[in-house]
Amino acid sequence: MKEELCIDTTNQLEEKNLILKSHCNIQIEREKVRQLESENMKLTEKSEYLDMITKSPNAVPITVIAKDYDMSAQEMNGWLRCIGVQYKLRCGTWVLYQAYVGNGYTKSNTFMYDPVNCKTAVHTQWTQKGRRFIYAFDKGKSPETIGAGSSALQGCS
Repeated sequence: MKEELCIDTTNQLEEKNLILKSHCNIQIEREKVRQLESENMKLTEKSEYLDMITKSPNAVPITVIAKDYDMSAQEMNGWLRCIGVQYKLRCGTWVLYQAYVGNGYTKSNTFMYDPVNCKTAVHTQWTQKGRRFIYAFDKGKSPETIGAGSSALQGCS
């Protein structure tokens, strides 16, 4: 009888230990879920912000994008020429090669620099979608992908 009581007590202790371990594991898993949900919310906010920026109708001069890479506009235009994205017309305007035309990467703005003689010039500006394209190209990814990779900016001279 004593032996049965001892076995029952041991089984009960083992069951209690198992319950306590399970409870601890559940608490740990719940905390992991809370952390993942918090991280997911932050990433969702960032993603929504980037989507909003990408869809922005505003365009920026290449100088603004070049500064993101600690480059001058001339260096950035040269790199984009070197990798076959754009070329320079005789009049000095940079235009995209046909493979990149129609993707919404750039906009052209005409301005009058000599009103007396009605002289105008065209400036190419980059959309936010184009800015993302440049970033993706730099990272060695397809234009639709943004992610880690080696910098392609270093490969062109």
